[in-house]
Amino acid sequence: MIPEWLRDILRAHPAYREEDVLKTVFQALYGNGHLLADAAAVQMRITTEMADGGPDRGEPLTETMDSWLRLNLRPAREAGLAPEWIAEMIRASGYPCVRDRRAVAAAIAGCGPIPGMDMDRLSDLTETLVSRPGTLPSHSGAVHRLEDPRYRLMDAAWEPLLPIFQAVAQLPDDQPQLITIDGRCGSGKSTLAEALRLVLGCPVVHTDDFVIPHGMKTAERLALPGGNEDVDRLLAEALIPFQLGAELRPRRYICSDDRFEEAERIPAGRLLILEGSYSGLPPIAERAGLRVFLRISAEDQWRRLEKRNSPDALRGFRDRWIPLEEAYLSACGLPDRGCVCLDAMSLRLERVLRHSESR
Repeated sequence: MIPEWLRDILRAHPAYREEDVLKTVFQALYGNGHLLADAAAVQMRITTEMADGGPDRGEPLTETMDSWLRLNLRPAREAGLAPEWIAEMIRASGYPCVRDRRAVAAAIAGCGPIPGMDMDRLSDLTETLVSRPGTLPSHSGAVHRLEDPRYRLMDAAWEPLLPIFQAVAQLPDDQPQLITIDGRCGSGKSTLAEALRLVLGCPVVHTDDFVIPHGMKTAERLALPGGNEDVDRLLAEALIPFQLGAELRPRRYICSDDRFEEAERIPAGRLLILEGSYSGLPPIAERAGLRVFLRISAEDQWRRLEKRNSPDALRGFRDRWIPLEEAYLSACGLPDRGCVCLDAMSLRLERVLRHSESR
């Protein structure tokens, strides 16, 4: 039976022939790990293909192939996606999903008859691919002439983040730009921040490092929306220096020991990510060029918290931290129309982060 993703590809590309079917199935199984030997060369080729690819042909930005994604370079260029960002997403997309080419033959055989295709010829092409391990499939001459395909393959986990990268590309480049990531606890803010850091190459500051010291935790202070966050220190040590183009020197507060760590030295740069609850407080939000909010239901939030916390910690979330967070979100009207909202449960970023760490 033909998988639905392959049906979609064939409907979108009526010029496809047997060679193109073979290449597409191969890509869906192998991913892109066999093409990543030289990271600098990958970026250079993307830059070249985007520059000389000609005008936009109305292609979609992405096409899904099972757990992989084709990013078409012409619309990516129009969307402002930088070659270095694309190269990093490719690099973090991991190794081949399979290592035995007989899996390609099995997948094609499992499709049964494919309308418009000569199945005997497709079988012969597949047999050649399997018997010659050093070869790679290519698109047909007809598709090269009619479509001039220019795309790159990456893990489909990157697709939900593409609107964020497009929004970053639209930010003015003549001044530093702050990106904030907010959302309920357990929504995956830290994971998203790490994925963005990986691609954008910018530092991350965490609001958890700026909770108020124990001596400031009065009932009056905690009654304020976001009163648990030391916004003044966050501004002084990180956000104001960043916007002035100066070095950042944030200090991490260790709540369990009631002490500050030595200041971290972060060089001045164009982009900074601030992740964590309370990053939508007005004195912070008004400085942000881009605000991202992760949506998650109360049920999914609690299931996530149960997986990673002890019973005592869960009681703390239930009785204290979640009510404080909900009061802050309600008072600030978050998420508002100025936020780029993502569905927390649709993100699968752990696998690309694992692949990146293993390389």
